[in-house]
Amino acid sequence: HVVDGEVGFEGSRPGHRRRAVTENDPQGKYPRRQRLLCPGEGGRWAGMSKRIAFLGLGVMGAPMAGHLARAGHRVTVYNRTAQKTQPLVAQGARAATSVAAACSGDAVLTMLADDPAVEAVAFGPDGVAAHLPAGAAHVSCSTISVALSRRLAAA
Repeated sequence: HVVDGEVGFEGSRPGHRRRAVTENDPQGKYPRRQRLLCPGEGGRWAGMSKRIAFLGLGVMGAPMAGHLARAGHRVTVYNRTAQKTQPLVAQGARAATSVAAACSGDAVLTMLADDPAVEAVAFGPDGVAAHLPAGAAHVSCSTISVALSRRLAAA
């Protein structure tokens, strides 16, 4: 239902409204995913399929990358163990041979084990910081220290 230009998703409490990107998802099929990837009507990602790299395909990373691919984004995947990319390639993702090769799109998401792994991938000679295009974003989903979070934000 629509009230004053805002869409209330099914299951919303009366008076509790959340904005939706109606051009992308008129049926409200993916309300959370669309709000995450499309920050508002006319926002930077509204109505567009994005080129997203996903680095780290473990227990959490592989399903996250799969969801992005199924949502229509062009996903490039990389993992130190190359075999972990194969199920996602079968779903339509593209496998990169290095971190640098993966960093050519609109965003790079990392889901890695710890600070040393994130540091190596982000700040290594062939890392995200050295190869991320201007205007692209690095989103670290890893559990890392505050100090490393600050260092990533400053990069």
